[in-house]
Amino acid sequence: MVFPVLLVFFFVFFAGAEEAEQGGHAGPVDPPLIPQTIWAIASFVIVLAVLLKYLIPPIIQAMDKRAADIRDALAAAEKARVEAQALIEKHHADLETARKDAAAIIEEGKADANKVKESIIAEARQEAQELSARAKRDIERAKEDALVVLKKTSVEMAVDIASALIHKNLNPAEHQQLIEERTRRLQGSKN
Repeated sequence: MVFPVLLVFFFVFFAGAEEAEQGGHAGPVDPPLIPQTIWAIASFVIVLAVLLKYLIPPIIQAMDKRAADIRDALAAAEKARVEAQALIEKHHADLETARKDAAAIIEEGKADANKVKESIIAEARQEAQELSARAKRDIERAKEDALVVLKKTSVEMAVDIASALIHKNLNPAEHQQLIEERTRRLQGSKN
């Protein structure tokens, strides 16, 4: 569409120039009916009108579309940035929660370990006390048994010594009576 307008413009412009050249005769040249300046202004206005009507609107439309695309891209980028920031904050919150959970698990493990330790120590103390009490009972029993044996042996030795001194053997009944008497004396002196 622009090409025909330009063609008309050049035709009018060059047509006036050719007439001026062909009028090579020596006489006065008839002035053109429309001066060249008016033709130039008219041609310029026609070209400008064609440009404004057919060429500029698609350029403006393309520029508007490009501006809209840029705005959409900027909006999408901002939205993506906000989403990324939200994800980062969520990740930090999850990380902090995981740290707190890990610390709680560690503390719980320490508390359980302390409970187990205290339980083991308490059991060991109780077993030690039971062993000590049993050992004391066994020692006491052994002591009593040893005293009984000692008493019996002492009495027998005393009788043997006494009978050796007296040169006489006692009969079993006298012997038993002497043992009981000596035992009572020993028990009386012990208390």
